[in-house]
Amino acid sequence: MWAETLAGLRRQLKKLQQGWSIGRTGNYETVYSEEKRLAFAVVAGDKYTGTRGKRHPKLTRRRGPKTRERVERNAEFVQPTLWGDIEGARSAQPQSSDLTPDEDCSTWFLVVHADDDEIRLEVSLARDLGDGLVGEWVERILIPPIPSSGAVAPIESDEDDDDDGESMVFRATS
Repeated sequence: MWAETLAGLRRQLKKLQQGWSIGRTGNYETVYSEEKRLAFAVVAGDKYTGTRGKRHPKLTRRRGPKTRERVERNAEFVQPTLWGDIEGARSAQPQSSDLTPDEDCSTWFLVVHADDDEIRLEVSLARDLGDGLVGEWVERILIPPIPSSGAVAPIESDEDDDDDGESMVFRATS
């Protein structure tokens, strides 16, 4: 599910032809815009994903050092919001020569949770990785749930796909 969601997100953003690229630095899979200094990663969330429940969602798996680096880097951006003065806030930040373009971004998570009835999603910016599960968020943008019935279908190749034959998801083996 993770790979198909990430591949679908990449396809859709690349179709926009607005400078979205595939990020893979350190085997950390994202889609990013160097111009916007914005990256998206796909992660699985718990049952509170996509809802205004008793608490914020947590990730279902502990995240590693690359995710921790990304979350800590988010704090370096002025006003790290997805909407609003995004261009001014990011362009005011000096770019780091030590980082690749896909790392020199604020990193938002597309958090996904599927159960028997629906698929819930949100686009959220992590505040703190804490115990590796992210339980605290700067901003959460909830996406209306998708009924599970009939929601999953094979993705057919389309001549309009703008992937230039590049693999949408890749995992290096150690």
